[in-house]
Amino acid sequence: MSTEALKRWRQAESLAWGLVLFTLPITSFRYYPNFFGRTQVKPLAFLPLALFLLLAGGRILRQRRWGWLSPLAPLGIFLAGAFLSTAYGWVLNPPPLFGLTYPQRALRAWLSLAIGLGFLLGGLWAYESLADLRRALRWLYAGFLLAALWGTLQASAIHLHFPPFDLLNRLQRTFSVSQLQPKRISGMAYEPSWFADQLVVLYLPWLAAALLSGYRVLKWRWAEVGLFLWAGALLVFTVSRSGVLVALGSAAAVAGLWLMLWGRQLLSPMRWRQIWPRLLGGAFLGGLLLLVGFAVLRRNDYFAVLFHLEPGQSLVDYMINIRSGSRLAYNWAGMRLFEQHPWLGVGLGGSGFSLYDLLPEWSRTMLPEIARYLSPLYRTFLNPKNMYVRLLAETGLLGLLTFLAFVANLWGQSLAWWTQAGRSARFLAVASAWILVALLLRWFAQDSLATPNVWLSLGTLLALASSPSEKEASR
Repeated sequence: MSTEALKRWRQAESLAWGLVLFTLPITSFRYYPNFFGRTQVKPLAFLPLALFLLLAGGRILRQRRWGWLSPLAPLGIFLAGAFLSTAYGWVLNPPPLFGLTYPQRALRAWLSLAIGLGFLLGGLWAYESLADLRRALRWLYAGFLLAALWGTLQASAIHLHFPPFDLLNRLQRTFSVSQLQPKRISGMAYEPSWFADQLVVLYLPWLAAALLSGYRVLKWRWAEVGLFLWAGALLVFTVSRSGVLVALGSAAAVAGLWLMLWGRQLLSPMRWRQIWPRLLGGAFLGGLLLLVGFAVLRRNDYFAVLFHLEPGQSLVDYMINIRSGSRLAYNWAGMRLFEQHPWLGVGLGGSGFSLYDLLPEWSRTMLPEIARYLSPLYRTFLNPKNMYVRLLAETGLLGLLTFLAFVANLWGQSLAWWTQAGRSARFLAVASAWILVALLLRWFAQDSLATPNVWLSLGTLLALASSPSEKEASR
């Protein structure tokens, strides 16, 4: 391939990847073919991703470049363990449920995982240097701007009654399978919690990293400040308890690492004179977001109930009171399933066959949602709604430990960036720490294997950690 042809090929790759990032906000595209089934996860970004993988994969095969396989070794161990667990689930062969057999559910689970791995592979192939990341982040911010405008219109319709809510709902249905909720904004995602997940995992990490490190992605500094405030405000209006708590936890972890690893440098007189305006500005922005959040969330019963604690209240009663009793019941059943098959689990995708029988007795009598699912009229596969519990139940200790080893490998690189000098290293350090803490926290409330936010972010970190140019810059 000539130099000119290679340049054009790379430009086509860059455009395809930019479209992936730009279309990420639409999580449940309406016009996918019927063979995708009833799954709610139908990201529009999967279409440009397929084009990008074809372009990048063809170039990599032609150039015979295999260095990208090395960072995938820890994940490969997890996949091998998950395959072994699936074979064990096939041996167990649970009775069919709702007309579906275990092989069918296992195939569905592996297809979901394949979609997620496609986004991880895309992130791994898209970045060869920090310059590639800078270009990609502009596409990512453009997609966020579109979703933010749409979310702001929803907030205005809900709280100011303009524009008409019904009009926005009809427009939402032109591209999404979901409808808008009357009291919470969902952006272009399927539901508010999915939009909050996008804000916390995709957008806030890079915006916060730019503010804390001083590394510029956009031409104007105020632009990233404005986008950060906008994303924080939208997160509040999603009224997503998991999203807000994960964002607070991620921010606290990043602040703790900042003080622990860089605190001594920051307190030196010369350094202090350089950074005190940035610290004061950050404190002002953080305080402003907290005030807005408190003003909005304290009036919402769904969020305020988290802080209603009664003396002597049990964990079960508290979870039921905050409307999370069903999640506790699913986790409870998943852990009981893990106790029965501790080493290999029941196979990827197989937990739904057993969860009905393992639900705790209190959930059957105290929770209308559980009683509804137990009715013969409903044909819904239950899932643990917790990634850690799902991996324990479906892949056993082998699957969970190998998956955590993969994440720990990324944590090692994140901490390495924290020890390096330079704005670019600190930019990557803050963003990677935020992303990893956010994922570790969000997995307590979500267990989907196909979520693009998760796998694309992990692929990005893998690519930057193994980039030859970034390693050379570090040395």
